[in-house]
Amino acid sequence: MSMPLTTLLSGIQIMLYVGSSLLLVGSLAGLVTKSQIFSLHSILIFSGSAGKPGTRGDQPHEMRRARRVPSNRPIELMNSSGKFVANSARLRDISASGACFESPFILNQGKRIEALLHSSKEGLQRISARIIWIQPKNDRTAYGIEFVHAHRAHS
Repeated sequence: MSMPLTTLLSGIQIMLYVGSSLLLVGSLAGLVTKSQIFSLHSILIFSGSAGKPGTRGDQPHEMRRARRVPSNRPIELMNSSGKFVANSARLRDISASGACFESPFILNQGKRIEALLHSSKEGLQRISARIIWIQPKNDRTAYGIEFVHAHRAHS
């Protein structure tokens, strides 16, 4: 009961194709997972906290693309003159894709903002973001922003 050599080689070739495909899929899945871990890790370092993801029912949009980390760091918003105003806002939480902050300033939904975020480990970060939602409070307003661009600010 011997198999012809061509049948045996065809079977080996098919097994190699299947094995290679599985390795490729596993590698791609690993890269995606690793990139998500790195972006989350940098957010955790930036915020100085390794808190649990927040879920608040008081915010208008509850669809989250990234894990949020609570924070209470100050933000310097850029005013209409192009100058950053110290302590003009305070973070509530931050994620890889955006943040929530409170400010006494009146900003419009959809508006693009520039700001400086301070981190003891990452240094000063300059961000561009778009205001996604607004929630008025007593003397302050909560804003949900989506990051457009972020980079280390020059001192």
